[in-house]
Amino acid sequence: SAIWLFLALGFAIERVWGLLAIRLVVGFVPLVLSVVFGAIVIIKGYGNNSFGADDICTREQFITFLYRASGSPEVISKVTFPDAKDGAYYADALSWGYQNKIIKTFEDGTIGIGKTVDRAHAASFLYAWGKLMNKADNRNGAYLGDYTDAEDVPLYARTAYAWLVSRN
Repeated sequence: SAIWLFLALGFAIERVWGLLAIRLVVGFVPLVLSVVFGAIVIIKGYGNNSFGADDICTREQFITFLYRASGSPEVISKVTFPDAKDGAYYADALSWGYQNKIIKTFEDGTIGIGKTVDRAHAASFLYAWGKLMNKADNRNGAYLGDYTDAEDVPLYARTAYAWLVSRN
């Protein structure tokens, strides 16, 4: 069967070990999110039979991708946020992501529904997810000083960038 993929934020389909995989490129660093095969569906289309390939990726969408890539684990305790709709497609994913310290709220307690995922947040989410999946270790990350805009990387994302860059 055909596999359709939302192509945004550097997402691509490629063959990994003979299977189709989603690859997300953060900066120059590719990281395989999950094998797309059989029952694991990471990215679904909209209800109007489109994928919105040119749409931006929002915080709730990105966390939902990671949640699905993790096998959509059961959420025992639901967390609610003032800007999130109860029962929305992302509700379990955001509860899971928040409880596992992948995503944080803003100072006003909101989770950022509808806000675009910038590269710094994407790197931070991937690093936190990598730690959860026991893929991110505490070894020294790469030196970011070789990048001309390294000083522009927000403080909260520097460890994540260094970890991702160190993985080539």
